[in-house]
Amino acid sequence: MKSLLLASFLLCAPLAPECLVTIHHDPDTQSLSVVCLLNLHDLNTVIMDMSGEDPQLGTATETSDADTLIKQYLQRHLHLSFGDSALHMAYLGHKEDVSLMICRLQVDSVPTAEGLTVSSDLFGSLYQDQVIDVKVETKEGVETHPLYQNENSFTFGMQNK
Repeated sequence: MKSLLLASFLLCAPLAPECLVTIHHDPDTQSLSVVCLLNLHDLNTVIMDMSGEDPQLGTATETSDADTLIKQYLQRHLHLSFGDSALHMAYLGHKEDVSLMICRLQVDSVPTAEGLTVSSDLFGSLYQDQVIDVKVETKEGVETHPLYQNENSFTFGMQNK
């Protein structure tokens, strides 16, 4: 009976939703295109915690400053760098897709993605076991690495060096 109760609890226990951050390097334009797929409800919650206002993301009554609030949250919780040099991500906008928020950013003047470090604690204030899957796409291939609360930074393109 105890094992049945434990199994029921584990099946019903809330799991931290995964986040997906995809970074595509375009060697022709020397830029990075960053796409974040984020849980809409969770994004709304962390923005309310950060700003004190309900942006009502993904609804007909979404506030006019939703883009500004999303941009601020992403700037605080998602960082790209090469060595000690932080990269500036320009926020391009967002759109809703069912229960996901798709946020787009861009970084210019990036000749290569080799050695790109991604650091993130997206939704870390909501979930201790948050997993952020980061995928870097280049003409050489795709490299994916999960980020966790206790390991929230990874340098891509360095696995063979």
